[in-house]
Amino acid sequence: MANTKQQRKRVKITERQRTENLRYKSRIKTMFKTLTVAAQEDKERAAALGIELMSLIDKAASRGVIHENNAARKKSRVASIIELAHEIADQRWILVEHVGNSAVAPLLQKVFDFLGHGHPFYHICSFAYMRVCGSIQTCQPAQTDMPAIDG
Repeated sequence: MANTKQQRKRVKITERQRTENLRYKSRIKTMFKTLTVAAQEDKERAAALGIELMSLIDKAASRGVIHENNAARKKSRVASIIELAHEIADQRWILVEHVGNSAVAPLLQKVFDFLGHGHPFYHICSFAYMRVCGSIQTCQPAQTDMPAIDG
């Protein structure tokens, strides 16, 4: 419990700073989720959201809400999501036109190698990979801990 007037002021200030920091962190997380959904649907919208998210990350880092190295990691992640969105948009016709063709398997293998198991695009690509290869047993991706997907 604060004993002096200055301590009571300090409690108010730190509470205000804490809520502002939480707003920044929460907004960054929400925008990451929005970006991953947008990257799957529309690459132009994803690029616009990526620029906005990078700006927000820079503001949070300059205010001291997140560490500069954390900001650099987050911005790198944004860039990789946007790059993957462009790559998927450019290659989407291959998946649509050549789903039964085994020549698409190396492309999907490359995507699997790029993605980690926890990446949002992993399950989408794994479904496309299984449709191309016929089953998991005949054509296994690089990650062995891939969950089974019915489809």
